[in-house]
Order: sequence, then structure tokens, then C-alpha cells
Amino acid sequence: HFSFLRDTRVGDTVVIERFSGRKFVYEVVGIDVVDSRRGSLLLDTDTSILSLVTCYPFDAAEAGGPLRYVVTARLLGSSPAERAEVARRH
Repeated sequence: HFSFLRDTRVGDTVVIERFSGRKFVYEVVGIDVVDSRRGSLLLDTDTSILSLVTCYPFDAAEAGGPLRYVVTARLLGSSPAERAEVARRH
């Protein structure tokens, strides 16, 4: 489902829209391949981050291997008005 992440680059924006129509705009700050047997995700942070995780490699013959493709993005703007302005541009 997340195979489109292969085309994602650091600096790209990701827009998440809630059912209510409220948009949240994130900037991609990191892309990593992590071995799930040895690595972990940082979930408790002081900043709002979005972590998108999918199996890797994208074209694996069988799903369920240990590698994960992790895209990390930080929330842009410091107020709802700033985020709305960035969202309007995307």
C-alpha cells in the first residue's frame, strides 16, 4: 500500500487530511531502511512527527521479511493558521 514511498525524497511534503477536512502538512526529514530485528522507532518525541513504515524491498517476492522502509516527517508551522496556509499551497 505504501509502495509510492519509493519516490519520496527528503524535503518533500506530505499532507494528511482528517475526515473533518482539517489538513496537517509535514516535511520529510528522514528516509531509512531498518532491520526490524535490531532497530526500533522513536515514538515519544517533543515534536510532532509522522512515521510511515512499509515492508522493504518494495518488490520482494514474499511479504513479511525483516526490513522496513521508514519515512519520517515533521509537522510544519507552529499554528493552525500557518499549517493551513502551507496546505493551501499543496
